[in-house]
Amino acid sequence: MIAFKRNTYNKLVSKRLVLVVELIFLASLFNNALAQEQYLMTIESLMEEEVFKSYDDAFANPANVYVLDLSKQDLDLLSERLCRLKGTQVLSLAENPRLDWEMAFSERYFGCLKKIQILDLRGNMLTEVPPGVTSLKYISYLYLGDNQLKEIPMGIGSLKRLKLFSVHHNRIKILPDTLRNCIELETLDLSGNQFMDFNTSLAPLTGLRKLKQLYLSNCKLSTPPLPLSQFQSISYLNLSKNILTDYPSTLCDFGALTELNLNENQLTSLPQQIGNLERLEVLSVSKNQINYIPNNISDLRRLVFLDLSYNKLTELPAQLFETFYLQEINLAGNQLTWLPETIGKMRYLTVLNLENNKLTELPVQIGRLAIKEQGKEKSGLQLLILRGNPISPGAKENLKEWLPGTQIVY
Repeated sequence: MIAFKRNTYNKLVSKRLVLVVELIFLASLFNNALAQEQYLMTIESLMEEEVFKSYDDAFANPANVYVLDLSKQDLDLLSERLCRLKGTQVLSLAENPRLDWEMAFSERYFGCLKKIQILDLRGNMLTEVPPGVTSLKYISYLYLGDNQLKEIPMGIGSLKRLKLFSVHHNRIKILPDTLRNCIELETLDLSGNQFMDFNTSLAPLTGLRKLKQLYLSNCKLSTPPLPLSQFQSISYLNLSKNILTDYPSTLCDFGALTELNLNENQLTSLPQQIGNLERLEVLSVSKNQINYIPNNISDLRRLVFLDLSYNKLTELPAQLFETFYLQEINLAGNQLTWLPETIGKMRYLTVLNLENNKLTELPVQIGRLAIKEQGKEKSGLQLLILRGNPISPGAKENLKEWLPGTQIVY
């Protein structure tokens, strides 16, 4: 009986020892991971580090290499000495299409650089994401644009720290559902993917609450993707270079939107509902067919930059110049023959581009925008561009008198 108890006791002690050893091992793994994570530099700090631009320079100072830029070097060599550069946190291999990408991110080569936070693989004619990239768990910024990718691997969802994902100008048809696991994602650039099923690809991503910037330029969109209306956290949206003919009504309900780019579409007007975008600061609708601006554009109280250049405008609503904080207006390339007298109300306007219109004169009220000096501070119209207009000699003299401190370009 005593021997039995002793054996039982010994087994329990043995199990406890095994458990303790396992706990110590797990703790060491956790501490190593924590130490490695603590050793990661902030993006701001990395931007101040020395940039190493060749293998030779990097291998000569391996302990000091945090930023390695090997872009545009036509590399065809993978060196096993790369494992000496384990502190590297920014790596650019853009435009090196001759590299063996199947091997490049194996553990023998770039795959051993476990601390990479920023990875740039643009312009490499990649047909698939190199194996090993999605195992670099600290990646926050991943640039894969200007390649020939047809799909993104499911493993992208393992990049829990991913903040920026750029796959512009590829041949991607659909995004993997696992991208929704990248809950830190703030910027997504899908521009130039003209074969993508955006309704299917974007639907799973509507739960990404931190997504702020979405690029859908040059995607042959005639209407916005249906899931777009659910991205209420978006503050920047780029739908330029598409084939939109009507201003998307869904875009009038984006309460967080501060910047909207609709350049180079086929829009003919802006809707009354545009006044709902109360936080909008930048509106660009250049190179469309717009011939009508609604009166309530003045409801955009936070607007500071407005680009209506190269449209079909023959007149402007007086309310446009009552948009309180506007600092820069581009009206070049329209068919304007006159400006409303309300131009004089724009107390914050610094740049007014009226190039290539049909103006012969400007209203006297523009003189209210004359530059005023208060100590070292200047306010008023700094630059007025009138090149390409049939401005009369008398009108030029008037402008010289009304706006003595303004640079006027004829």
